[in-house]
Amino acid sequence: MRKNGFHGSCAAQASAEMGARVPGAHCESWGSLETILALQPTVSARTAVKAGSACFGAIVTSLAVTPLDVVKVRLQALSASTLSTGPGVTPAACSLCGDFVYNTGLMEHRMPKHTCNFFSPHFLNKTKRAAKQAKDRALRRNQSFGNMFPPRMSAPFGRAAASSMAANASANATTMGVLTSIARNEGIFALWDGLRPTLLMSVPNTMLYMVLYDELSHNIFPDLLGWSMEFSAVIAGGASRVVSGTVVAPLELIRTQMQAQSGAAEGGILAKVRMNVQSSEAGYLSLWRGLSPTLWRDVPFSALYWASYEIIRQHLLQHPGIFPQAVSQGVFMPSFISGAAAGSIAALLTTPFDVVKTRRQVDLYQEPVVEHAHRGCGKRSSPPQILSGKSAMPRGTFRVMADIVRTESWSSLFIGSVPRVAKVAPACAIMISSYEMGKALFGLSSSE
Repeated sequence: MRKNGFHGSCAAQASAEMGARVPGAHCESWGSLETILALQPTVSARTAVKAGSACFGAIVTSLAVTPLDVVKVRLQALSASTLSTGPGVTPAACSLCGDFVYNTGLMEHRMPKHTCNFFSPHFLNKTKRAAKQAKDRALRRNQSFGNMFPPRMSAPFGRAAASSMAANASANATTMGVLTSIARNEGIFALWDGLRPTLLMSVPNTMLYMVLYDELSHNIFPDLLGWSMEFSAVIAGGASRVVSGTVVAPLELIRTQMQAQSGAAEGGILAKVRMNVQSSEAGYLSLWRGLSPTLWRDVPFSALYWASYEIIRQHLLQHPGIFPQAVSQGVFMPSFISGAAAGSIAALLTTPFDVVKTRRQVDLYQEPVVEHAHRGCGKRSSPPQILSGKSAMPRGTFRVMADIVRTESWSSLFIGSVPRVAKVAPACAIMISSYEMGKALFGLSSSE
């Protein structure tokens, strides 16, 4: 069982950790009043440090990851079609959807398209020009690479390789090229367009999630229940995601409605909650509609991620000869490497749940809209023009999976796994390393 400065068998030991000994303290059981009173300030201080570290990590992660998602959404908007479902179709790429998904690297946010300038003709033209420039640069680079082959090698291998790379370059815009073009032509802050209102939800959600996981996995489950590190990580990861997702879901729903509908903010949040409850047969449960597919993806991901992270990090610290000394020692590098590896594993294995969630989002967000007046993210504009209705989709996560396998193939469940891993791995690495650095700054170890 793990031992640290916040645990002990007597009040005097706990008081000593705070720098002040409780007079007349004697070694007694955990139930003694002196022990409880002595531990309260320590637990509060520890929780405050973890909450502050989670806040710091959440902001750093959002600032680092959001630009890539902004570029992705704008490219998806550029290739919008009227397809209501199918491989690779996202809410941003479906012209029938009135909303899209904005990902800060911490959580997903449902955003109305008519409140965000990503989908205005003016910004679509800018994205189109940026994508064309990126494709042209990639094409020139690949043609130069193909010309490096000697004549005898270029027939047929060299020409085939160059032709294949050129085709890929013309079909796919280079993300970094588009990102650079947006920063140069629209200003650096355009890469964080729409981030500020989402931080009001994602930062508190992340603080609750990280603190709850840390306390459950490192203190409550091992010390009170005697569970192993791996089992504690699995249960604590899943439980903390359920709690944080359930707490934030009604607030996120109200935020989306207040942002999307003119006059929806009148009367405040409580008035909007009453309206949702009274207008639905489900009553208060209507405040959590859409939560189920999110939990089906995020709870398995969280359980897999934390179990993998704890195992990889422990192995890294116990076998310092595997990596250079600068990597295996300290706080930042072991956390960063373990977070990236664990994020990659969890993201890959939970891709089928992400595919299902995306398709259900496309079906849910269809408000058959084609034309709006745009004023920028977070600003209201004219109401949408309705053209058609939603598509039919089976209910239930596993029924959707079975339908995808039946109508398409098993491989369709893993479409987008590579870009998903490429996005999730660095986000996990930045978040956990920032969090652990914040704890270390105030003298808390990773196991506290």
